[in-house]
Amino acid sequence: MTAKFLLPLICFFIFSNLQAQTETYNLAEVDTAPAIGDCADGDPKVCFENDLKLHITKTMNIAKLNMGIGTKAYAQFEISETGKVENIQVRSHDKKLTKETERILKKLNIQSPAMKDGVPVKMRHTVPVSFNKIII
Repeated sequence: MTAKFLLPLICFFIFSNLQAQTETYNLAEVDTAPAIGDCADGDPKVCFENDLKLHITKTMNIAKLNMGIGTKAYAQFEISETGKVENIQVRSHDKKLTKETERILKKLNIQSPAMKDGVPVKMRHTVPVSFNKIII
């Protein structure tokens, strides 16, 4: 009779543990933000935002897009517990902007993932990507 109750109990704990491991947090909920570069500001969340903006600006290939000034795309992506960029979703009015935004985010080099309670966690983040031509 004990074996009948033991198997469902074990399954319950296994599935409960799996569900807890796959929870996704946002930047405000994590203790430490993912690291992209060296943090000079001291606050890892501020560093993450600044380094992300810098990466987007440096990686963007605006010349091949041939778009107007002030066009935008909105991207949502996840950084896994291992620091991998995943599940990139882009909202834009143009297919070229969507592809360029995806390309930029795939090149993002995460040095360490987000942390919560001393444990690496999955984090979801949303960022606007502005495509502005530089006129000289």
